[in-house]
Amino acid sequence: HVGIRSGMVHPGADDNASGCAALLQMAAWLKAHPPAHTVLFCLFDGEESGLYGSQAFVAAPPVALADIAVVLNLDMVAQGTRGRIFVGGTTFTAALRPHLLAAYASSKVAVVPDFEADVARSDQYPFMQRGIPFLFFCVGDDDPWYHTPQDSFERIPAVFYWASTEAILETFLRLDALDGLPQ
Repeated sequence: HVGIRSGMVHPGADDNASGCAALLQMAAWLKAHPPAHTVLFCLFDGEESGLYGSQAFVAAPPVALADIAVVLNLDMVAQGTRGRIFVGGTTFTAALRPHLLAAYASSKVAVVPDFEADVARSDQYPFMQRGIPFLFFCVGDDDPWYHTPQDSFERIPAVFYWASTEAILETFLRLDALDGLPQ
């Protein structure tokens, strides 16, 4: 996240401690409930400064990029001030859309697919450039505390955050259940 800008501390609770914490919680859950496919859990640094971590990953990947079936990027998943989450990637890989919509069908969180406006600004972009399907989960930058000192833990709506994390996990589980992931 942006950290300190103009002498002001930005705690980064939503951008992007929320994605990191959700990822760690999902990793713990999947350890107890092993998925059908191999999963890499990656936490990239330097996104705000130029996608440095994700660019470094694709430049020297620990596995062949051809073996990566889909990337789920959890970038700002907690600040549900409007009760919704945007998801990019469904325009680029339309076959992901029905699985995403099914995962959110019973969620307390409304999903807005086809959010492609900011795909070049987050860590899925280096993968997208190499033709790897992705889903980019983001509450959007219209939340009132985006990149401000007020982006603090106390402002995270817990019910939305847990529902958001559960729906993202459900999306993963639906994709993991497929014999072949959408291309």
